[in-house]
Amino acid sequence: MRRIRTAAALIVVVAAGACNGKSATTASLDAEPGPEAAASSAAEGLSAADGGADAALSDAAAPAPVVHHRGLAGVFFRAALEADLTDDERAAIDKSEEPIRSDPGPRHELAAYHSDVAASLKAGRFDMAKLQADEAAYAKAVVARQDDQATALNALHGALTADQRKAVVESLRTSQAAHEHPPSPIGDAGASEWAAHRLERMKSQLVLDLDQQKEVAAVLARSAPPSASAMQAHFDAMKKQMDALLTAFEKDAFDAKKFDLSATPGKKPTAAMDSQLKYLEQLLPILTAGQRDRLAISIERPRDARDRGRSESISEPFEMGGSVHY
Repeated sequence: MRRIRTAAALIVVVAAGACNGKSATTASLDAEPGPEAAASSAAEGLSAADGGADAALSDAAAPAPVVHHRGLAGVFFRAALEADLTDDERAAIDKSEEPIRSDPGPRHELAAYHSDVAASLKAGRFDMAKLQADEAAYAKAVVARQDDQATALNALHGALTADQRKAVVESLRTSQAAHEHPPSPIGDAGASEWAAHRLERMKSQLVLDLDQQKEVAAVLARSAPPSASAMQAHFDAMKKQMDALLTAFEKDAFDAKKFDLSATPGKKPTAAMDSQLKYLEQLLPILTAGQRDRLAISIERPRDARDRGRSESISEPFEMGGSVHY
């Protein structure tokens, strides 16, 4: 069997890359940040580069590419389909992925949460009972989604031969080793730069006066980037998660439901939501009604409220690996 031609970064364990200021709550409706999203983007980029201009000219006539699930399960399915497979084996794998391929994730639950956070900002008071109910509904949907991923991974495992599973694991480990890099500490200078940039954006978007700028600056100082040890711990947790899954997948007996398939191993699904609410509660007494309305817009219409070419919203604290992949 030939080596699987897994596109570079099908699996990328990147803790430093996750430290981009993007929080779960707004980013998740727009994109799929985190290792799986980085993998997908890298694979798409390599695919485009391989095709060149000729491929671009023939796009209209070419069949639509297969859309894979973007979670951890999707990483394994993409790798498996790069193997030498018979038509029957490919059909079996395709059927195994079908239940999760078009899964939108808990978008409805997340949208409800966004709507209630925005309404609370406009009202000047957080309706914690409603927001806690939103979080519970979101967490339940996330757990259900991970269960579906595990079921699909079990089906994939059963559809592959021992040699094919070994090839999948070897390919993913090779890609993992080539692209994982321990996080670099952000340092005081980097934290100050982030806070200064965020303050400038908030001053512009919310029209803060001088006194408000000082108070907001204090809030941002408390939302500074994580320590080097916290970044390393997050990196280690992601690596441990994938290593355990790869080791188990190669064996004859495998049950994905025994493993953590979350985007943020070791954290509860609503960790980024809790972090955002804590951040917004500090801003609430500083802002006027009109400013709170403008801040609410960054939650209701996150794409409109962001800088061109950036994905960071002023309604989110600095987050590390807190992005929800939906």
